[in-house]
Order: sequence, then structure tokens, then C-alpha cells
Amino acid sequence: MKRRLRKKDLKKIRELIAQGWTDREIAGKFSVTQAAIIYQRQKMGLPSNCSRQKSGSISHSEIAEMLKEDWRCCPIVKEYGVSLEEVNRVSDELFQAGVVP
Repeated sequence: MKRRLRKKDLKKIRELIAQGWTDREIAGKFSVTQAAIIYQRQKMGLPSNCSRQKSGSISHSEIAEMLKEDWRCCPIVKEYGVSLEEVNRVSDELFQAGVVP
């Protein structure tokens, strides 16, 4: 079950980012979504720590998993450099299959 981040968590998140942890690893540690960590990192003014190069190389299944984890289209486009059309295509497929609302 996902939980909300507390103020004391934010200091630890900043430390983990400085140690080189990825957003995904931090999200797992705090049992929150990766999107929540990205939001907090951006709010702190810290740059992306994504280990993936922004070459648009993210797979269809990875996009689907992010959308299932409540990611929205624009953060996926910004963080991973894929086209909005591709993300919308995956989102539409998941919607038609009844996987996401």
C-alpha cells in the first residue's frame, strides 16, 4: 500500500539522491510511487537522476507499467524523452482494455 511522504522523509530523500539512488529505488524504499519522488525532487530543485538516457528508448511495456502506477503522460514525456503520441497510444490501449480508468 502506498503512503504519503512526511517532512522528515524529504531530508532522507535528498541524502539518497546525493548518494546516487534513482527515483525508482527511493520510491521503493518509502513505498510511494516513482511519480511522488520525481515531484519532490523537482520541488527541491534537483536535476533528474534517471539512469536511462533520454533517447526515447523506453519500451512500450515500461510506459504501460508507469501508467498503471498512476503516472501521468507529461512526466513520462519529460523524464524519458518519448513522444506524447507514444504515451497517449499506450494509455489508450490500457483504457480500451479496462486496465486504467
